Amino acid sequence: MANKIQRGNYYRLKTKHFYEAEGYEVANAEVKKPMPIKGRLIWIATDIFASDLIAMNGKEIIFIQVKTNRGDVSKAVAEFAKHKFPENIRKVVVCWPERASVPDVFPA
Repeated sequence: MANKIQRGNYYRLKTKHFYEAEGYEVANAEVKKPMPIKGRLIWIATDIFASDLIAMNGKEIIFIQVKTNRGDVSKAVAEFAKHKFPENIRKVVVCWPERASVPDVFPA
């Protein structure tokens, strides 16, 4: 069984490929920042505007949060609500059921 980070990376990449197949350009919206802890630098991943990915196709821009657990969808929606997105920006939470070829996409 893969650990939490490996599963997250797998589903982020799967989501990226899904949106690219739909004709979107997709960019990673997660940055790594160094944080000094006990004399060492630890790299911490931070989402940009609560998003893992940003996709665009010339008609729309979508901020995407990928979740491995369907129970976390409401948490992701709440994180999106903390930011002041323009009305024309779509925000979605993507959750992949086991062995699915198409994700569940929830508007945020």
